[in-house]
Amino acid sequence: MKTKTFFVELVFNNEGKNPFKSRYLGGIISANDKDEAEMIVLRHYIKHYTGGDKGEYHVQCNWPVSIPTREIIEKHWKKASEAQIPMAVRAPDSEGTVLGHRYFQADETKKEVMLNWDYCHCNWAEPCVHYNIDRGGYSVSIHNYMCMPNELVFFKGVTRETYKKALKFVRDNTFKGTHFRKF
Repeated sequence: MKTKTFFVELVFNNEGKNPFKSRYLGGIISANDKDEAEMIVLRHYIKHYTGGDKGEYHVQCNWPVSIPTREIIEKHWKKASEAQIPMAVRAPDSEGTVLGHRYFQADETKKEVMLNWDYCHCNWAEPCVHYNIDRGGYSVSIHNYMCMPNELVFFKGVTRETYKKALKFVRDNTFKGTHFRKF
């Protein structure tokens, strides 16, 4: 069976049901299936669960992911930091009509970009390959969740080989392994 990468997050709360005292433990896990990934995370964090009957300790999310490696984000952190989040500007009327959008950067420094990856919130979307007709080649783009994508690498050419080279770049720079969220 082929190993896949999953994002698994646990709700961990040992002080009652107050959401402000909850912790979300998780990680990016290489496993054969979702159940195995869940067990890996549960075993890793079980030493932190001391809530008894008052606490909660259950899987909040578990889904397959393909995210860029930490190394590629570190190498191209400036491009990664250019990701902009659109925020709607609404009219003061009762319907909340959207007048336009303002854009802001979520991360501006290398430290912020790398912390974003280390916290393992699965914010990094899978790098995508698309044909850029204006430049005559294939762009590999990356982006954070809810951000506009940025071009990471450009491959000049229109041939199938160029497209395969871009896909190979994505495969080679997609995280494989296990990374637990730092807290």
